Amino acid sequence: MDSFKRIVVSSLGFALKTFWACLFISFFFILVVVTLKYAGSVKSSDLASWVQAVGSIGAIAGAYAVANWQIQKQKHQQEVQDKNRLQAMYAVVKCAAEHLESTRVFAVQRPPRVALNVFWQHMSGAFEASMEALKVLPVHELGRAELVINCMFIIGAMSKLQSKINQYMDSGTDEQLEETYTEIITHADLSMHSWKQFSKYAGINSDLQDYNI
Repeated sequence: MDSFKRIVVSSLGFALKTFWACLFISFFFILVVVTLKYAGSVKSSDLASWVQAVGSIGAIAGAYAVANWQIQKQKHQQEVQDKNRLQAMYAVVKCAAEHLESTRVFAVQRPPRVALNVFWQHMSGAFEASMEALKVLPVHELGRAELVINCMFIIGAMSKLQSKINQYMDSGTDEQLEETYTEIITHADLSMHSWKQFSKYAGINSDLQDYNI
């Protein structure tokens, strides 16, 4: 019932325009017929033929108008769906960029190992979820080669950063902490550069605090 109401409401404007157009044409045609009838220049049999011909033309024109309206409506709906799909894919990349930036900010402070351990216990789950979402992202549907390339760079940098942290958490020493932070920052910087390029070609705001598609 709700879908039927939406169809009725969305087609109301087109229906009113068609109604007024038909009304105007009918009035004009009747006026011409009456004028010719009283002028005596057209026989009744000829008028019937004219009425049938004009009616046929009107039916064809009406069918064309309805078909064209349906095509335009479907085209608009498809454009909206495509836009929403792209926005969803951009949001996945943006979420990954947020996790990378958070990790970079943490690494720049170079806290002790115990702090890294606590940070990664809280971040690793979200990090892994973003990685999985990026891996199943249909990048070929992003629409531009630049978007695909930069998205792949983000995936690569994120994977290396994750691997480096996990490796350190498994067998790293306190002496290796400084080097680990340096590598984390390097991979994060590379990924954030790719994110800015991705945002540029996607036409969106690269500022993670003010993200608008």
